[in-house]
Parts: sequence; C-alpha cells; structure tokens
Amino acid sequence: MFLVNTVAEGEAQGKIKEAYDMFPSPVPSPLVLLSASPAMLERRIGYFQYYMGHKTLSFPLLTAIRFISSEECGHEFCEDFNRRMLMRAGMSVEDIDQMKADPSTAPLEEREQTMLAFVARALKTPKSVSQADVDALRTEGWSDSDIFDALAHGANVIANAAVFNALKR
Repeated sequence: MFLVNTVAEGEAQGKIKEAYDMFPSPVPSPLVLLSASPAMLERRIGYFQYYMGHKTLSFPLLTAIRFISSEECGHEFCEDFNRRMLMRAGMSVEDIDQMKADPSTAPLEEREQTMLAFVARALKTPKSVSQADVDALRTEGWSDSDIFDALAHGANVIANAAVFNALKR
C-alpha cells in the first residue's frame, strides 16, 4: 500500500495500537502511513486531540476546512472521508457541492462561513491575505489564535496530502 514500511491494523501494538484504536476499523490509510514514524504518529494524535477539544473552532467548521483543503490539493481519500463526515453532521450533497464552489455559502454560522472562505482563499493565494482580512475576522469575534489554528489546520491537510501521495503505491 505504501513505499515505506507501515504497521498493519492487526499487527499494531503499544502506542500505534492506541492510536489506531481511536478510529473505527478500518483505520484510515493516512494514519497507517504515519505508523512508519511512531514519533510523528504520536504527535499527530496530539494534534487530533487539540483540535477535537478546540474551544471555538467547531467540528463542522474544522471538517469543512479539511474538506475544502483536501479538494484543493487533490487528496481524494481525505476529501471523501470529510465529505462523509459533513453528511453525518447534517449537510446534504447539494450543501457540500455548493460549499465546494463557494465556501462562503457553507451551511455554517455566518462567522464560520467567513472563516472558511478566508482559509480557502488563503490556501489558494497566500499572498492575497491582508491586514484587512485578519481585522475582519477579529471583528467577527475570532482571536488571533483561532485564525492561526484554522489556517494551519487547512495547511496541514495539504502537507499531509503531499506525503501521502508521494508514498502511496
């Protein structure tokens, strides 16, 4: 499945098994790839836990960020996975298709729509981000930490997609 050695779900032990047990079977392929580097897998689990407990970035917003980011970089596995998560969160196929075309129309709270549109644009054209963009998010009640976390969440999807796509068979 990958060009590097990974740990199969049935062979996982210790910290790798603990990480795998956090997800329903079958374990998502990107997580299996992380087993090639147990230290990175452990850090990724900490990353998941941080975002799962985020005080202001909601589950639907974070899922929409991952979906938009994975669609942007062509990470089909992540796009499909997050599409299913959005549907479980109550979005229709039409909602998701519309959000894909225009993130500002996502069926989220208005301020979350603004954040999602910002992240989508910042990932496509990073140099287009201005102080006015950040100030507008602050006006909507987002903290600098929220802005950073949301954008970093989307950028991490793109970075992980590059590794995944390079090492998959």
